Amino acid sequence: MKKNVKIIYAGNYSKGKGYPRANTLIEGLSLYSGFKEIRYPLWESGENKEEEVKKPYKKIIPFLKSVVFFFKNIEEYKNADSLIVGYPGYIEIFIFKLIQILTGNTFKIFYDYFFSVYESLVFERRVIKENSVFAKLLYLIDKAGLLIADKVLIDTVEHRDFLCEIFHLKKERFAVIPVGESEKTFSFLPYPEDKNPFTVLFFGTFLNLHGIDKIKGAIKLLENNQNIKFTLVGKGKNDTLFKEEKLKNTEFINEFIPPDELKKFIAKSHVVLGIFGENKRAQIVIPCKIYDALASGRPVITGKTPSAENVFKDKEFVFMCENSAESIAKSIEKLCNYNIEPLKNLGKGAYNFYKDNFSPEAIGKRLIKEIISEVQ
Repeated sequence: MKKNVKIIYAGNYSKGKGYPRANTLIEGLSLYSGFKEIRYPLWESGENKEEEVKKPYKKIIPFLKSVVFFFKNIEEYKNADSLIVGYPGYIEIFIFKLIQILTGNTFKIFYDYFFSVYESLVFERRVIKENSVFAKLLYLIDKAGLLIADKVLIDTVEHRDFLCEIFHLKKERFAVIPVGESEKTFSFLPYPEDKNPFTVLFFGTFLNLHGIDKIKGAIKLLENNQNIKFTLVGKGKNDTLFKEEKLKNTEFINEFIPPDELKKFIAKSHVVLGIFGENKRAQIVIPCKIYDALASGRPVITGKTPSAENVFKDKEFVFMCENSAESIAKSIEKLCNYNIEPLKNLGKGAYNFYKDNFSPEAIGKRLIKEIISEVQ
């Protein structure tokens, strides 16, 4: 078995606050010798990628500058054993394949695909019409990138199977690497000392994926329970559901909150809500908010989906319920009836599970094993 492999993580990827995928992979890989980053910051901090992708002409010159930058580092690739194309790398994957050919190197290309831009923009967010020329172009770009990579990194088994179905690919082409979270962003927070009130936290961008209508329904079902308080943090297209009426026992912070401030709300919470959407993406992914909650030492209530059951089955700190307001409300009431010490133990269990499975150290070990297996 080959040891001390030289690994390059390259691309125009974003990292820092709000980008747990890159943060966790890079932090985990940085624990090993022979690791190097080659990054060109194409995207500015806080830039709306969903809007920018509809205006690709605005990124032509910056992208061309990045290509020049990558070729200037061509000597670095010659001795590499593997090169990971960071997310988003939908175009960069072709650049690094060309570099591989030009250098005559046999380094293995790992493509951190993370999710399909075609599926996201056409079906999840519905900002591009399904049968439009742009949609067909996105499909071809997505599939071509998946085909030229030696190994594609994806976050869950269910997500892998979904991509295999829509792009007609074999499962062996993929390596399942969870998203995880860095403790530099979210770390263990002491559990509250009392339950007065029992605080239920939701944070996010109010996507269809989150099942916002069901969360609102659960709040209304519990609005006469003075022992329960809801805190909602975030901003998005479906937040209008909470602007329409003032809900009892509910605090609504309708703005984007950076992780450092969000941790203050998590510290006061007893449980964090996951996702309860009915669409396909909700069934196949584990959202970042769940990793954030576990890393903070908080139990989670989330929808019973194939991806959640595959990872959290029999884990008492993750309550999985049906995607209905009634089921969410019953789960909240059940947890609210726990004494404080059992709740604290759930929090500790959540953090320990995170540490063993979703921390940068755990993710790094898993990815290194995949890389060594591929290059040996």
